[in-house]
Amino acid sequence: MLIYGGGRSEDNIKWTAAHEFGHQIGLHDAYIRLPDGNSKENPDVYSKMNSRYTPVTAEDVRRVIKYIQTGEMQRYR
Repeated sequence: MLIYGGGRSEDNIKWTAAHEFGHQIGLHDAYIRLPDGNSKENPDVYSKMNSRYTPVTAEDVRRVIKYIQTGEMQRYR
């Protein structure tokens, strides 16, 4: 498993696992990709798919349900 920016701390490993699981159940990244290939948090999106400091939200759950219903990966932008 790829461990993002925060190293191998327990909190970062937990966030990475939850975030990557979100991809497996139909959620796209919610952060902003920059032209240089880096990314930053999207201030308009409160989601586990955006920031390691947020819990799974009701919006995340709605998007997973929508994915199950439609089969289309859910985007946050």
